[in-house]
This record gives sequence, structure tokens and C-alpha cells, in this order.
Amino acid sequence: MIIIGILAPDNSSEIEKALKNIIHSKGYISAVNENSIQTKKKLALYERSGIDYSIIIFNAKKIYPVNLDILILDNAKNQKIVTLDLIKCITERTMLIYNTDNGYLPALSHPNAIDYGFDPNSAVTISSVGYNDTSTDILLYISRPLFGIFSNNIYIGELLINSEQHTDIPNLIPAIICGLVCDIIYEHTVKI
Repeated sequence: MIIIGILAPDNSSEIEKALKNIIHSKGYISAVNENSIQTKKKLALYERSGIDYSIIIFNAKKIYPVNLDILILDNAKNQKIVTLDLIKCITERTMLIYNTDNGYLPALSHPNAIDYGFDPNSAVTISSVGYNDTSTDILLYISRPLFGIFSNNIYIGELLINSEQHTDIPNLIPAIICGLVCDIIYEHTVKI
């Protein structure tokens, strides 16, 4: 089971919804819960139940440490979200996916850190967006090679994503990156 944490005080529910849609589009099973003192027990239950992906929503004010495979960070209003308890959730294997658009999160020096945003210097950004009646075409630009959880490599270049979700692009980007590093979205798969 892959454990994904989301700490995005203003938009965690939108990121979670987009991520669940990606996970379920490929037939995987997910479970979502708020981070609490019971989180480790729930994760053990999910593991025994055959859940593929567990999504944990964090509250910046009170974090109960748990080892994460992926952590998505978005600090839209310059809140103090990086705490010692949050750092306890991160291992050398954890993939850190974080938004750099507002400038409230520094560049993270972790071997598995992936910054995203509309800045062309981000590891993952958007080249263009095309809207039509039922979907959105997103041309995702990957500016440096990324490594996935299952040792899959994501190479430099552009990837066309066709999204039928009605989610704001900034909330969809971290979910797409998560899908790529988990090998849910393949480089030639364009519909989510």
C-alpha cells in the first residue's frame, strides 16, 4: 500500500478529489482519512483490507507522525506548515511534491523533492492548457528526470494529459505528478 499525505490548508480537498479520480480511473482502491492519533491503526487495517492507496489529510496545527511514501505540500497563505512533527513523517524514500508558485515554501533539498508550479524553472510546469466542452487538455512539461516509487523513470519532455475533471489546474498538477511517480499515469496515457 502506498501512503500519500496531503498538507495544503486551503485546497487539500480539491487535490484529494483529483488524486482519487486518477487512482480510481485505473481500477485501484483508495481510502481517505484525516490524520489523527488513530492513523497508524487505520493504515494497518487498510493494508489487511487490500487498499492500494491510502490518502491522509493533514491539519497543520496538529500532526500525528506516520511514515509517508509521498507528501504533497501547498502553502497558499504563508502559514507555518512545516513543523518538526511533519518532518518526522518524511524518510529518505519519501517523494516530496510541493508548490513553488507563491514563494512561501523554500526549495527543498531532498533527493526525492519535485517542485511544481507555473514558474518555468519548476521541475514540473504547464506548457499550455486547452479547454473544450467536456474536458481540458493539459500539456505538462517535465524539465528534469523524475524517479518513481517503483523505479520507473519519467523523462524530460512534454506529456499530454486529457482531464475530464473539473478541478483547478493548480490542484490537478500535484495529483498528476503523484499519478506519474506511482506509475498510475503512464507516459503514453493521456486520459484521466
